[in-house]
Order: sequence, then structure tokens, then C-alpha cells
Amino acid sequence: IVAIIIATPWFSFFLPPVAWMYFTIGKYYVASSRELKRLSSIHKSPVYEHFTEALRGGATIRAFGDVDRYIEDHALRVDRYFRAFWPSMVINRWLSLRLDFIGAVLTAAVAAAIFLTIDFPFGLEMDPGKAGFAISQIISITAFLSFTVMIYGQLELTAIAIERIAEYTHLPVEAQRDAPFEPDAKWPQSGKIELKNYGMAYRKGLPLALRNVSLKIAPREKIGICGRTGAGKSSIFNAILRLSDVQRGQILIDGVEIHSVGLALYRSKISVVSQESIVFASSVRYNLDPAGAHSDMALWGALLKVQLEVTVKQMGGLEAKIAEDGGNLSVGERQLLSIARCILSGNKIILLDEATSSVDVETDRMIQQTIRNVFSDCTVLTIAHRLNTIADSSRIMVLDKGRVAEFEPPSDLLLKPNSIYKSLVDAAKGK
Repeated sequence: IVAIIIATPWFSFFLPPVAWMYFTIGKYYVASSRELKRLSSIHKSPVYEHFTEALRGGATIRAFGDVDRYIEDHALRVDRYFRAFWPSMVINRWLSLRLDFIGAVLTAAVAAAIFLTIDFPFGLEMDPGKAGFAISQIISITAFLSFTVMIYGQLELTAIAIERIAEYTHLPVEAQRDAPFEPDAKWPQSGKIELKNYGMAYRKGLPLALRNVSLKIAPREKIGICGRTGAGKSSIFNAILRLSDVQRGQILIDGVEIHSVGLALYRSKISVVSQESIVFASSVRYNLDPAGAHSDMALWGALLKVQLEVTVKQMGGLEAKIAEDGGNLSVGERQLLSIARCILSGNKIILLDEATSSVDVETDRMIQQTIRNVFSDCTVLTIAHRLNTIADSSRIMVLDKGRVAEFEPPSDLLLKPNSIYKSLVDAAKGK
């Protein structure tokens, strides 16, 4: 541009308005495209999520004859995404058209400056060489300026990804993974659990999910937890696992207040078998022992206890590969693999959260028998909708509106005509 001004000084009069046009259009484009990019990113996530669900649950969708509805739902999500994506494509064309127009104006301004230099020289000289140089340079500069504006806009759009990542840095964090106080290396040895006037909410400002819960669970006791939907069953587990920092009261395990223990150490002392078993797309060995802390003999011993030894041998041994989400294992086998992982952990407290709700009755019976055998010296807390699953528990904890309404042996509760547990059993028999 400096060379062009030296060759055709009159061009300097045209430069400020053209520069203003570039700046104004670029600013307008960036502001609009940034919001459109944000909207398209928001609507893109449900498309991928829905597609991933279809891949994982394709067999279930086909089994229930729900393919057409699923396709319709996916098409609806794609439409919502394109409603936000299409305007972003349109605004790119809008920008290209205006940049080409400004480039033409800029070229015309150089041509006008050349003619003005010839008609009103004011001591300036203009020859064909200078004129050709100015025209050739402005054509290349126009393309460069258009490219610069578009790259700047793309940079702003790309920064949205950084913005979304930055949002996660402002999320509330959990308690410290490490704490100054460390209990004995063998803690907990017995698995005694005690709650004292404990209350918990999932977030500040929300009502308490648990209210003034006080109870004692003896070592090696088997506790069944039941209640109607929303009664607070899962909240008990969330409290024990310290998944909420909004709480009051105390939880003690073997006399140690759990919130005084570092989070990483504390959670390593509790084993959980959830409704959806966690299985990695890796070897059987890695799924049983991700840290590589146990010998082959210990791994085979755990598989033997859960009756998976023959299955794993047929697959090819400990190095046999497990498909993504355990695709080459049945639901029951995946749950048994999770139980074997708990056996290897050697923890004294076991939490079973609807561990057999996704299996048939016969598999449920086999898994429950395995749990009774291998965790006989552990404190086991079991959440179950199938009441027969917890019928042989030492005591039944019945929750109602975040409070412990009943906490007695099942045989005693069944003798009480107004017992919530008895009403749940009667309702189950009616079904």
C-alpha cells in the first residue's frame, strides 16, 4: 500500500473510507458469525449423542420396534442443527460478496488516482510503468485483505471452542483429593457405618434430599434399601461416596469422619457395582485390575468366585479382548466382572446400586447368591426395586421423603400392618 501511495499519491485520499468499510464489515461479520457458531455448536452435541445412543442400543431399539420413532427423533435433531448451521453458511457468502465489492472499489480507487495524477500532476509524474505497478499491486493486496478479514473471523469462531472449555474451569470443584489426615493403612477394617443427624442437598439453594438421618450399621451387616421413587435411596449412596459438598451432620466409618479423609484415598476404600456395569474396551486383565496390582492367580481366583472362569478361558484367557461397552459379554457377565473387580479391591464396604435390575430373574438369583458368598465378611448396602433381592438382608432401610422411615429386619416389618415395606411387598405381589 505504501508503494502504491508513492506511485499514485492521490490514492491516500481514497484509503481511509475503504479501510473503514473493511473494518465495519469485518466487525459486523464477526459479531454475527460468532453467535451463529455458538448456536450450531450447541445443537450439534445432541445429534452426536443421539447417534451414539443408537449405536449402543441398536439391538434394543429394533427389539421394541422403535426404529421409525428413533429415525424421526434423529431427523428432528439434525433439522435443529441445520437451522443454526445454514445461516452461518449464508453469512460467509454475504462476507465474500462484500469483500469482492470492496476489492473492486479499491481497484477503481487506484485507477482514479492514476487518472488524477495525469490530469492534476501538481509536480507529480505518472508513466505506464508506475500505473501498471499500482494496478498489479492493488489486485494482489485486495485478495490479501479479503483473506485477512476471513481468517480473523475464523479465529474468532475457533475461539468459541476455547470459550466452552474455559467454562469448565469455573465449575465448582470437589473437595481436596488429598488431606493432611490419613487414617490407618488398613482402614476400614470392620466396615461399621454411622450417620449422625446427616442432611444433604445436591446444590446450594435446593431442598434437602436427606433430612436428619441418624443410624448405625454394624460390621458385616447386609442392608437392603428401598422406598418409592424420589424417597432418597440413591442419595444415601451419594452421601457415602461424597458426591455432594452441601451437607450437614456427620458420617463415620470405623469411627473416622469421612470428610476428614482425602477424597482419592476415601473412594478407593469403597467398592460400587452400579446398574450399568463399567466395562472397558480392553483385555479381561485390564478390566479386572486396571492398576496391574494383582497376580494372575488372584485374577483367576476372583473369576472362579463369580463363576466366570470357564467363560474367560473360552474367550482366550486374561488377555482376551472385551468389545466396547462389553458387547461380547451378556449383561449378567458384565455385572459378574464388576463383582470380580470388587473382590480384588478387598474393600470392606460394598455398595450395590440396582446391580441386577437389568438381568432376568434367574441371572438375578445367581448374582445374588454370588454376592452372599464372596462378600460374607463385608458390609453390603443394596438398593433394589425387586424386593426379593433384599428379602434376606439383615435389616431393611425404608426411606420416605429423605428420612429413614423404617430400619428393622424384614421379618419384623412384614408383621406390622402399617409398614411401608409391607405395603411395597404387597404391591409387588399384586403385580
